[in-house]
Amino acid sequence: MRDAAVAVAPKFKGTVDQKIDAKGRVSVPAALRKVAEQCDPDFKSGDKDSKGTPATICVVFQPDAMDFLECYSVEGMAEIDSYIDALDIGSPERDGLEFRYHANVTLAEIDGDGRIVIPLAHRTRLGFDGDARFIGLGDRFEIWNPATYGARGASPVQALAETYGKDFNIRAMLQRKRAE
Repeated sequence: MRDAAVAVAPKFKGTVDQKIDAKGRVSVPAALRKVAEQCDPDFKSGDKDSKGTPATICVVFQPDAMDFLECYSVEGMAEIDSYIDALDIGSPERDGLEFRYHANVTLAEIDGDGRIVIPLAHRTRLGFDGDARFIGLGDRFEIWNPATYGARGASPVQALAETYGKDFNIRAMLQRKRAE
């Protein structure tokens, strides 16, 4: 039986392809946008009398290590920051995480039409050519060039099937975690 009092944080879910316009604007899929809004304490929906305050997402891109953009809600990035802050100052782990999650972050506001702007440098480096694939992964979502994503080969689910056999029911892993 489930605990009725278990609070579940909103999660980024789904895979959607979107068009990028010539200025680098792309619509954040509605389901992902809703999570970003719920997880931004400064977000205020606009109405006929006021403009509101747009939701912000934190876009991580490390050119030498990533073939995609990694996006977090404001609360998600605050959680990452708390993990980093708990590490020893000057440790290789903290330095590496600070470089990835502080030095390589762009804050992107979701405009009134539900769009963000992907900076030209990111679009160029990742080879975006009119399309972007948004992939919800729970605590984050990623934005890929669809061609790059397709060329990467096996999905994580396919990799598990190779490890456990094609008849393995991935849902069994959920039961194992619950038993712990």
